[in-house]
Amino acid sequence: MNTDVATGSQGDRTTGFSPKNVLLVVVPLAALVIAVFGTLYVQAQREPQPVNFLGSVQQALLAPTGLAAGLVDKDGDLVADAPTDAQHWLDPETIEFEVLGNDLAREQEQWADFVTHLQQVTGKRVHLMLRPEQLGVAPGQAVPPPVQQARDLREGKVHLACLNTGAVTIGVNEGGAVPFCVMADDDGKFGYQMEIIVPAKSRVQEVAQLKGSQKILFTSTYSHSGFKAPLTLLWKEFQLQPERDYTAVFVNGQERAIKDIAANRGDAAPVASDLLQRIISRDDFAKDSIRSVYQSKTFPPACFAHAHQLHPELVQKVKTAFLDFPWPGTSLEKAYAAAQQSRFVPATYQADWQPVRDVEDHLAALLKTKN
Repeated sequence: MNTDVATGSQGDRTTGFSPKNVLLVVVPLAALVIAVFGTLYVQAQREPQPVNFLGSVQQALLAPTGLAAGLVDKDGDLVADAPTDAQHWLDPETIEFEVLGNDLAREQEQWADFVTHLQQVTGKRVHLMLRPEQLGVAPGQAVPPPVQQARDLREGKVHLACLNTGAVTIGVNEGGAVPFCVMADDDGKFGYQMEIIVPAKSRVQEVAQLKGSQKILFTSTYSHSGFKAPLTLLWKEFQLQPERDYTAVFVNGQERAIKDIAANRGDAAPVASDLLQRIISRDDFAKDSIRSVYQSKTFPPACFAHAHQLHPELVQKVKTAFLDFPWPGTSLEKAYAAAQQSRFVPATYQADWQPVRDVEDHLAALLKTKN
């Protein structure tokens, strides 16, 4: 192209116009613009950004508190009943099974033995999918992941799913999800605590000392331990309001929040205790680089739920596959041993998720007093 410019016609040089000359200017300029915006985007991903926190809370609480139109609960257990017309039951050849995480290869390895077991019990193929844990809406997405997950369940695109604690309510009310089991320890006990962690060398020894913090790291507005529970705790029990007493920033998932605190890139972060133990067990950072200054009461962990319109016989086979799965020596046991999770046990939305619904009610009440 340099030769073409040097030997361009006299007419081109006289008028000052040449398509090739234009391209020589426009293409590098476009590349520069893309590079600048790309750099800004990468920096935004690396550096947690302050947010309109109360606006985010209000947005997250727009989800219905009861079943959406078209979903029926005649038995009063707070979840959608199966369709009465058998023509509306789903009996897929392949079960679309969605789990949570940020690394598909890792999740496929961890769930490999269980997927094989599920296929054997149900007689169906199983396709494992990943629902990334992320901060709300990513580029190209129209809705937050938990909302999209609920829609996919409602539309029958997902048949079986792992729902984060904070996404269970919207999954049930909008997606017609029916929680049926959770991971538990050898004794059948389940649940986690919301912990607030700080860098090991932080001046903060108790929650009240977080006043004036410039970077308290929260995750998705649909996260229970990473958003709803800690916000309610700080506001209700310690009179620490976002935007007044501390600056809240969002990071892309609790794993990122934990690693940022370990690297002293934040003042504090609320995280789920079971996830914290799993990440610590991977030796991704020094265990003594963080401290916990608060531990909550027990909340229900992530649950496994089926689409309400799944064929009742298939539902029973799925439940059997979960509850009878032999954990010892499996990839799943290895993955969850650090969190002391070693079996599946039954759970219900009505009974076991009451503490979560209570937190959401408290948060809604706090917002009303703020407004």
